[in-house]
Amino acid sequence: MVRKPDLLRSHLESKQKELVEVLEQLRTIVKHQKERRADSLLNEKEEVAKENFELERCLALERHIKNQLDGVVHALHRLEEEKQGSYR
Repeated sequence: MVRKPDLLRSHLESKQKELVEVLEQLRTIVKHQKERRADSLLNEKEEVAKENFELERCLALERHIKNQLDGVVHALHRLEEEKQGSYR
């Protein structure tokens, strides 16, 4: 029989993996956008504004995902502490 803490741990570890993958994808997108922005300094103001907006949107999403990941990691640590405390 699977215990609830084990099921929760499995779910949190899966969520952690998913968030790390999304974060890596976002970092790649941001890197490419920064490179394009540097290459397009001669573009019209509207194009630069659009690129800046997209970059800011990605950075905000990255911050949000980092916060979620921090919460998942914290929950995993709490589960581990609880598990170790129950064996003592």
